[in-house]
Amino acid sequence: MVEALSSIIRNSRPSNLLLYGKTGTGKSSVTRYVISKLEEKAPEKIATCYLNCQTFDSPYSILINVAKSLSTDDSIPQSGWPLDRVYSELSDRIEKNKKYLVIILDEIDKLVQKNGGDSLYV
Repeated sequence: MVEALSSIIRNSRPSNLLLYGKTGTGKSSVTRYVISKLEEKAPEKIATCYLNCQTFDSPYSILINVAKSLSTDDSIPQSGWPLDRVYSELSDRIEKNKKYLVIILDEIDKLVQKNGGDSLYV
């Protein structure tokens, strides 16, 4: 994880990561620790969004909350917009932010159980 994410410090796009294992083995704790160290080293290069998919359990709620993590602008409603419009707003915010966006989806199996495997490709 450290090796993959440290590419951000070198201005290189990091790889996608999937961290999995048994419950209670420290995946979330290790992830939070590594991200906090990366944020300390390069705060101007990284924007982080941590979402627990037990709470944010739909593609819509995930996209909204990732977008909200990038801006204090509260223009995206909690419901009512088509998913492609939310995605477009998120893309605009990522572009304006000029940082590497690290999205941590904890308990991602809850998202898949509720919405199916295709929800991972949003």
